[in-house]
Amino acid sequence: MKPTKEALYGLVAAVQERDWRDMPALRERNIERAAEFASEIRRRTGWHAEVRATDLHGPFPRVAIQLSSPESARDALRGLAQLPTPIIVGPSGTPRGQLVIELTHVDSAEQAYLLQEIERIAREGAPPTEVTASIT
Repeated sequence: MKPTKEALYGLVAAVQERDWRDMPALRERNIERAAEFASEIRRRTGWHAEVRATDLHGPFPRVAIQLSSPESARDALRGLAQLPTPIIVGPSGTPRGQLVIELTHVDSAEQAYLLQEIERIAREGAPPTEVTASIT
């Protein structure tokens, strides 16, 4: 399907209007928020959680939570998706036994719910991994 000229002009106008000077500050705020989230995951679950904030992620870092195995990560992913209010986490980390979470469009109430449910999953039997902290 081919976009219309109007759609392309609208996209160009939106990109031109964007204030790109705020990107470094946005990136730093998002990294700080992700680091606090990773720290809270470590405190509540004993699982290793780290912030991934490479240039590939732009201003939107990820939090990688290490579980004991790919099976544990897949089970956690399914468990989160099957909640009455589902939490959808992309499957990119499951082959490495990880849940990889981006908090960009998660508000504070959703973040609290996410922490609560990850803590519940940890209590229900996923074995902990080594606890360390790092920002990459």
